[in-house]
Formats: sequence, C-alpha cells, structure tokens
Amino acid sequence: MSLAHSRTSVADAVLTAYERPLHPELFHCRGHVRLDQGTLRAELRICDNGHWFEFLVGGRTVVAESVAPIDQELPDHLRIVRRPIRGSREFSFPLGRPPVAMTYHVCFQVETVDPEVFKRLQEEFERDARNATLAVRFPPQHRWGPAPLSLFDAESLKCGIVVHAVHTFPEEFSVVKTQTLVELSSTV
Repeated sequence: MSLAHSRTSVADAVLTAYERPLHPELFHCRGHVRLDQGTLRAELRICDNGHWFEFLVGGRTVVAESVAPIDQELPDHLRIVRRPIRGSREFSFPLGRPPVAMTYHVCFQVETVDPEVFKRLQEEFERDARNATLAVRFPPQHRWGPAPLSLFDAESLKCGIVVHAVHTFPEEFSVVKTQTLVELSSTV
C-alpha cells in the first residue's frame, strides 16, 4: 500500500530557525534519528516537505530548524530566521548564554537543472541514500516518474554537529541542499 503524498513546490519552501523547541504536532515526520556529541544532542527528522532539526544541550532545545512550506503554520515567538529557499544564502547566529553558548551556522542552495542532469543527480542521491544517516524515498507523483527523496548525513565533530541535507523535487527538476553546523563555544 502506498501513502498518498504531494510534495510542495520548491518555490514555496522556507527555512526557519528558532531559539526554542517546536511542537511535534506541527510536522508530519517520516523518519527520525538521534545523534549525541557530549552534552550536545541532535534530533533529526525528515518531514513530508523538508526537515525539522532540534539541537539540545542538557536536554534543553537551543535551536530548532525547519524546511517547510511557506503556508505551514509555525510560531513567530523566538524565531531567528525565516527565508524563502531561493538561490543560495548563509547565516550565523550566536545562541544561548554561558555556559551553554554556541554558534548556529546554516547555508542553503536550490538548484534547478535540465531533466537529464536531474536524472543523473537523482540516481547519485539514491546511491548516497544507502549510506546516509537517514533517508526517505517518497511515493512518485506519477506511476513511472522519479520519487522525491530526502536524505541527510550527520557527523559529530570535536565541539559540535554538522548535518548535510538533500531534498529532491522531481516535478520541478530541483534539488535543495542545506548544511547546518552547531558549534559549542565553550565547554559545557
């Protein structure tokens, strides 16, 4: 049995980050993994139209990030960035207060390519998905069309966690890539 799914247009995707936790009922998640690095923990989720990451220190959410449709209702309280995913952008923000001070870095880019190039990229991402930290293949929009794919690789660093995420949008021959780095600025 296949789950009905329709991925939002990449033109309607936004990256949003908060200095607070977000409620699970705001997202329909398809996969989840947890990564620990000392006192820093990452809760990484793939959702229908992107992702939802939370980075916690001592069990307290310090930053939450989502890639979601622009019309998805998300709170304004303690939002630090909300940007449409167009072209490429990068941001850095100091977060928290000692002894839990850290820096949140995020960059994203969207690429729209011709169909033949997209086909090769999709095949490459399908291979990468086999070794990814987490990957979800969604049902295709058309019976014989390529399936939207979301995957990410996460890595623990000496004083932080980095996550590389990829989301494909076959109907638009587009790929969204994000890189998120959370670095502890002091020992906790």
